[in-house]
Amino acid sequence: MGFFEAGNFRPDFILWMVAGGRQNVAFIDPKGIRNLGFDDPKIQFCQTIKEIGQRLNDPGIRLDSFIVSNTPSHTMRMLWRTEKAEIQKRHILLQEEDKVTCIASLLGALSTW
Repeated sequence: MGFFEAGNFRPDFILWMVAGGRQNVAFIDPKGIRNLGFDDPKIQFCQTIKEIGQRLNDPGIRLDSFIVSNTPSHTMRMLWRTEKAEIQKRHILLQEEDKVTCIASLLGALSTW
């Protein structure tokens, strides 16, 4: 599945959670982000997918996206000149750096609706 709005971004995984008549669909892509800019469509996709969700206009469906990155935050701090908290706001999960909490953070974000 590709998204034209995000430079034909094709996330590797779709996590579809159904509970209580609601559907939460998350597009998840593992990738190193070292060579991506802060404004790259793949990085911005967490916002783009929300806009797509608003166009669906269905209160029973929530769309989300996450990048699971093996690039550490200290590398991105140097390249993007931004702190870890700002990186995480873009729904970038740090696979190695936060290996104990990475999946729990993803599922926690999806379960709060």
